[in-house]
Formats: sequence, structure tokens, C-alpha cells
Amino acid sequence: LQAGESLANLEVATADQRKAGVLAQLIALSHMSGLGDVNSAQALEKLAQKLAIAEDADLSHQSRIVLLGFEIQALQNGQKSKPDSILGQVEGLFARPEDRNFSELMMVQQAIVVMADMGFKEAAEKAKQILATEYIDSTDAQLRDAAWSFLVQGDQALENYNQASNAAIDSSGSATDLVAAARM
Repeated sequence: LQAGESLANLEVATADQRKAGVLAQLIALSHMSGLGDVNSAQALEKLAQKLAIAEDADLSHQSRIVLLGFEIQALQNGQKSKPDSILGQVEGLFARPEDRNFSELMMVQQAIVVMADMGFKEAAEKAKQILATEYIDSTDAQLRDAAWSFLVQGDQALENYNQASNAAIDSSGSATDLVAAARM
């Protein structure tokens, strides 16, 4: 944290070096917050709020990921009673093509799970649609597969197809059985 602060404020540092210093602060505060340091969590939220409106798109984006985490926590802890701010964060997370990585995928998945678990099914479905839109056609096979796996988890049509497929293999069933199962 101190090294990041020093680098971010170093007069002779380049813009990229200063940016790296700020990112180091975000990462250090995130880790310290994750270890239960309340002061670090407060400092992280304050820094993320400040950077969310930064001119640098990378810093602003990283800050939005952090703020989404705080929104999820606030809903879980009862500090918020509606998922609107989570959906707003999710919707604004994918402004640029390079904003589709595993960290964003994991945060949106976490938001979906929390909203669904707390009974906000409609909001969870909206977030699922955003996830599908942003990742299903990804050129990165790992991202695409991870998103697809999450989205079809518990899907009844897929379950029907898998059961019919297994039955067809076991008892020499017909391909029409598989097609029928997939349509259920």
C-alpha cells in the first residue's frame, strides 16, 4: 500500500507508473479488506468512489468492479433493500470490449447468485441476460465456457436433454427422443 502511494505521488514518475501505483493501492486495500481490516475497507471504498469518475478508463473500470462488490455486500447485509444499484453497476461494467475478463465475470456471477438467493429473481434474470450478452460470443473460449456453464446451471431443458441422452446411450433410444427432450 505504501509503495503504491509513493509511486502514485512520485513527481518524476510517468503517467503509467502513477497509474500502476494507484492500481497497487486498490489491490493492497482489497486484500487487507478481505482479511477483515475495517479501516482498509473504508479506505478502499473511498478510493474506488473517487476513481470511478477518473478520466483514466482503466482506473475507472477497476473502481467499478470494487464498487459492485460493495453494493453486493450492502444488499446481503441489509443496508440496501433493492438490487437497483447492483443492476446499475452491472450494466455499466462493460463499456469497452476489453472490460470482459474473469474478474468481471465472477463479480456478475456473484451478483446474480446473491440477488437470486435474496428473492430478487427478476433482477437476477436481467443480470443473467447481461452476462449472456457480454460473454457468450467471446473469442476467449475459457470465458465463453465459464459463462455458458454458469448460465445453464440448473436449466431444466439441459437436464432433460442429458437424461434422454444417457437413456438413449443405455437403451439404444432414438435421436427423436433427444430432440424431444431438448425442447421440453
